[in-house]
Amino acid sequence: MVSTVKVKRVSGWARFSKGRIPRLSNRLSLGLDIPLRLTIAAGMILLFCQTPAHAQLTILHSFGDGSIPNDGAHPAAGLIQGPNDVFFGDTIYQANTLNTLAGTVFQMSAPGKVKILKRFGLTSNLWPTAPLLYYDKKLIGIGAGAVFALVDVKGHWRVRFWHKFAGGANDGANPVGSVVLGQDGNLYGVTEAGGGTGFFTPGIAYKLDPVTHNFSIVYTFTTTEAWMPGATLVQANDGNFYGSTLQSPLGQIGTIFRLTPQGQFTAIYSLFPQTQAPLIQASDGNLYTTIPMFNSSVGSILRVGTSCCGAIIHSFSFPDGINPVGALVQGPDGNLYGVTTAGGAAGEGTIFEISTDGSVSKVVHNFGDGTVPNDGSKPNGGLLLGKDGNLYGTTYNGGSAGLGTVFKFTLTP
Repeated sequence: MVSTVKVKRVSGWARFSKGRIPRLSNRLSLGLDIPLRLTIAAGMILLFCQTPAHAQLTILHSFGDGSIPNDGAHPAAGLIQGPNDVFFGDTIYQANTLNTLAGTVFQMSAPGKVKILKRFGLTSNLWPTAPLLYYDKKLIGIGAGAVFALVDVKGHWRVRFWHKFAGGANDGANPVGSVVLGQDGNLYGVTEAGGGTGFFTPGIAYKLDPVTHNFSIVYTFTTTEAWMPGATLVQANDGNFYGSTLQSPLGQIGTIFRLTPQGQFTAIYSLFPQTQAPLIQASDGNLYTTIPMFNSSVGSILRVGTSCCGAIIHSFSFPDGINPVGALVQGPDGNLYGVTTAGGAAGEGTIFEISTDGSVSKVVHNFGDGTVPNDGSKPNGGLLLGKDGNLYGTTYNGGSAGLGTVFKFTLTP
């Protein structure tokens, strides 16, 4: 069932920064009596909590609502889009077996018609936790310590393992994130371990031929530079790959790095706390990522150049969201969009918008605030910019059955 709610126009909005009281764009004249001041203040607080005029959220599917038998539960990785405007996603559970990690892969048409392509066996130890890659009519994913492909064989999607990681000095272990299709036609990815012996196994970057399935190590991380990569690689317009690690010689401090396809490694920025969200390259050429909450920090957005230098362009607070996760996406308007798993008006997470210089930031949807019934909660996968110019995403919880949702977010002038 698809439900849509359009939101009234809002004339003003407020910007929050960490540790500060909201400063409203409207000014109050002095000399008002106390009841009137309280009434105006309450109205202005309500005004801030509303979704801006140009935002519209549509729930395309609620998992577990009965429309699709045993359709999956708790999507955690977001969506990808293949040909013919068809979307693909995955869940880490099945609706009928919520106590067992054995998820599903589903497809969805733009109007919200969902079809389960694959239900993984309850003992297979196979469930993707990162976005899939659509390649040559196949869905490529990471799961059960392997790179696998889902292949359509006469209407039945079969699992084909392309590489099983064995660890040790000549292979990786514990693959993380997704594989990406390089400009040379090969698949690239990282593992958080392997490539070494003994206690320290620093991880590798690898290359996999999608036709022959030949596997090779592009780079072995070292404890003298940076190790334990934790996020999907991104290939920038300079042809190099960029990613992040969870450890560096400075201690438990992450590193943003550049890696050539030939295996030349350069550490370009150190950060704490670390990030496990993929980097994206925006139209200004810079790299952007989210940093999750850690101790007293509830999360931030980082901008890094491709050669050096980084800066936090936004620090979150409870009103605009807590714990930003997943990759950012750049919208048609040039601004960045992302999600937080908590915080916002109802404490159930937000969709936020921020300019690339950080000068403008605002919440464009508060999950659970009542503006869209059963709109989900705790979105923990990145957003996808669809071919139609809309944003698509998933929530881990909520919806009419409480097992998560697929949603569309539309920006209109």
